[in-house]
Amino acid sequence: MQRRYAFLLILSCLFHAAIGRAETAKILTPKGIGVSSSVVETYAEVLRLAVTQAKLRVVSNPKAKADITLRPTISKIGGGYLLVLEKRAKGAEPYEDSFKIASEDELDVGTKRLVNAVLKEQPASTEDTVDDVTKDEVTAGTARRQTVKRVLVAFGPAWGYGLGSSDLLYHVKTAYTWEGEHLAPRLFGDFNWAAGSSQMASAAAGLGLDYYLGAAKQAPFIGIDAGLGVLHRAHTAQTRADGHSMYYSGFSLGANGARRYRRQGRWDLWF
Repeated sequence: MQRRYAFLLILSCLFHAAIGRAETAKILTPKGIGVSSSVVETYAEVLRLAVTQAKLRVVSNPKAKADITLRPTISKIGGGYLLVLEKRAKGAEPYEDSFKIASEDELDVGTKRLVNAVLKEQPASTEDTVDDVTKDEVTAGTARRQTVKRVLVAFGPAWGYGLGSSDLLYHVKTAYTWEGEHLAPRLFGDFNWAAGSSQMASAAAGLGLDYYLGAAKQAPFIGIDAGLGVLHRAHTAQTRADGHSMYYSGFSLGANGARRYRRQGRWDLWF
């Protein structure tokens, strides 16, 4: 029994030590410019939640010291709101950024993006994911669509059929994608080459379209590719003896399917 209590005591000490090492943040009372007190209170609450979700321990005592001090402001801009957040950290220069939202309904989305951006010290406009493109971003500029632009680089093994060799192929795919809620058109490039010395290789480029079977950040998808490609068959005695050309070119068509496990931010994971 004593051993059990000792074990629990050790776990409790480790847990509280871990909490004590967590970075602390103090959030000052938001300053409202041209907005009602209820909007300021809502901003303060969603700001606290966003900071907590960012794995920072919020200091409730306004006189207590903290590793990071956040100074928020919310202003009325036309029919929307401008969220401003300044970060002051020990031994670092102050960092400030802003983000515009179209209505109170986007306070949670806008605040979360602004908090994450300020903590990373990068523009909030680059922090969008497939689920949090705001209405203001959709309507800003000239007919901006509700999409997230991504650069895709994928690699893995591949095998060819009827190419005169069964050697393992290295496969690399690159693409630039305009990803919406369900549809994701893209420009792609496909490259395959043999691991051995058979000189078997292929390359293709064209257009692709993926369809997501759900709007969540983790969702399966199916897709098709169409383009033009070139192919070099394996350079062996058999392929030379059959009298066929070693080089081919023509229309390429492909299909794919996978599941995205982290459909957000700059980097994601899919299989």
